Amino acid sequence: MQMKDIDHLVMGSFEIADGYYSPDKWIIPEIGAVGKSGFELQNVGTTGGVVAAASFNSAATGLFDAVLCLAWQKMDEGAGAFGRGGGGANEYWTGQFPMSPITNFARRTYAYMDRSGCTEEHISMVRVKQDQCAMKNEYAQLRLGLTLEQVMNDALLAWPIRRLHMCPTTAGAAACIVCPEEKAKKVTNKPVWVEDWLTCHQGGALTMAEDPTSSTLRHACDVVYKRRGITDPLKEIQAWEVYEPASPAELMWIEE
Repeated sequence: MQMKDIDHLVMGSFEIADGYYSPDKWIIPEIGAVGKSGFELQNVGTTGGVVAAASFNSAATGLFDAVLCLAWQKMDEGAGAFGRGGGGANEYWTGQFPMSPITNFARRTYAYMDRSGCTEEHISMVRVKQDQCAMKNEYAQLRLGLTLEQVMNDALLAWPIRRLHMCPTTAGAAACIVCPEEKAKKVTNKPVWVEDWLTCHQGGALTMAEDPTSSTLRHACDVVYKRRGITDPLKEIQAWEVYEPASPAELMWIEE
C-alpha cells in the first residue's frame, strides 16, 4: 500500500513530555498526507493505546477502507519537566496535588500497600523480574542485570517509588494500517484480527484521597469478557500485555 491508498489518519504523541505542541502539523507534509482526513490525540502514557482504539473505531464505522494508525515520542529532546517535577494543567483541579507520574504512582502504591499487604520488597521483586525478561530481549531499552538489593537501595524519588521502579524516557515510533474485514483480506494474506476493544475513563480532579473503589480498568475488562464469552481469564487468555509505567502498576492492574 502507498499513501494514496490511505483515506484516514489517526496520530498521537504526548506533546508535553516532548516539549512541543501540534507535532502533526509538521509531520503531515513529511509523510505525504496533506489533504487526508484525520486527527491527532494524546492520553499521557497510554497515548499509543487510545490511538489504536480510535483507529479501530474509525475503520469499524465503514467510512474508511484504510486507516493509518501512527504514534511516536521524542522524549530524548524534551526537557522532561513533566515526568520529573509535575505540570498540573489547571490549578483549580490539581493545586492540592503535585502532579507527575512519580508522585501519582507513589500515592497509588501507598494506598495499594495499605489495603493489600504488599511491601517494598514485593515491588522490587517485580522490577527484578522485569529486568530478567529484558535481558532476554536484545531490543529492550534497559538490560541491567539487576539484583533485589540494588533495586531496594536505589535512589528514593517519592516513597515508596525508587528510580529503578520507573520506566525510562525514550524516543520511538510505531505505525500500522487498520482496515475493515473485507478490505483487509485484499491487502494481505496474513491479517491480524482485532476482535474487541473498549476504552473507559474517569474524569475530573486529582486529589490526595485513596484510589476510588470503582475502577475503569476493571469495568472495561468485565464488559469485554462478557462480550467475548470469557468466564475464566487466567485459563482462557494465553498472553497479557499490561502497561507498566512503574513496577507496582503490574501488581495493581494485573489484579484488576
